[in-house]
Amino acid sequence: MDYPFELSVLIPCYNVDRYLDLSLWCLEQQWDDEESMEIVFVNDGSTDGTLKKLQSYCRKHPNNTVLINKEKNGGVAQARNDALKVARGRWITFFDPDDALSAGAYQALYNDYLDDKVDILSFETNIVLGADVLPLPHYRGQVVWEGDSKAFYKKYQTDVTWDLIYSHQLLDRLGASFQGVSFLEGELFNLDVFLNEGIRVRRVSSDSYYYIARSSSLSSVGNSPDNFEKVQDLMTVIEYMELKKQQHQDDPRLVERIQMKQCRVARRLVPLFLRCDQVDSNRINQIRQQLKQWDINPYKTFTGGLKDASYNLMLHWPGVLMALRPALKRFLSR
Repeated sequence: MDYPFELSVLIPCYNVDRYLDLSLWCLEQQWDDEESMEIVFVNDGSTDGTLKKLQSYCRKHPNNTVLINKEKNGGVAQARNDALKVARGRWITFFDPDDALSAGAYQALYNDYLDDKVDILSFETNIVLGADVLPLPHYRGQVVWEGDSKAFYKKYQTDVTWDLIYSHQLLDRLGASFQGVSFLEGELFNLDVFLNEGIRVRRVSSDSYYYIARSSSLSSVGNSPDNFEKVQDLMTVIEYMELKKQQHQDDPRLVERIQMKQCRVARRLVPLFLRCDQVDSNRINQIRQQLKQWDINPYKTFTGGLKDASYNLMLHWPGVLMALRPALKRFLSR
């Protein structure tokens, strides 16, 4: 396959009008020769001014932009898959439209670290809480780790895609695609990619990506009919990981790593259980039993003993913890 661009940046967009001014400005600062970097936008059924801003940007940069406009929202996983199908860059990366990038980051990463000895490049990120940031000049880091993808998976976090650059040829060879869940789709994507043989990964200390933490729909656990859908999606992620565990039983360290990730995902179930218990306790109890069968404890320390037993109460009787919260607050404030 011929690659007319060196890098394709894939960006799913859904109602991000208020964040686009910063992110689009960041994209304009990424490459001296803009025709080396392709940008693929997917407007995923936005109802605000997102489409209008994307259209304006694409008119301004007609030679290196693609805009896929979907009338109905299909979810971030499908949006990423749609972008993958049309991307034409030798390398592929993902960018969230409410985040930011240092000026020249992608070009510097490409020039300094991408070559025929690597299939995936990992770079460090900044997490910004409570405020927007202005992109800073790119910091040229150094290679801090290099090796096999399974070894990387055991050592580093792989729950997102925006701090990685993938070989397009690799993704095509693996037939990589995103699973149809509403969140944690990056975790499953990387699970499928990294647990293959012979994939070479390089990690650099280049903190050029700014993840701007914002309130998420997952953390909103009011009396919403969507809560059960969130529970189901989380269970789908945990079950998918369980299948991967079974496939790699010959590597105990890898199995333990996957289980740790399952426990972190299960931690998100605890606040949802508080609400869903009131609606359908039988259904939630069945899910609890399934987690117990898989030995998934959301606060598992992997050391056993009283600590794990205490944390287990948070999953099975989260209401007890909520009832104790006022008393704990008074105790800690003394």
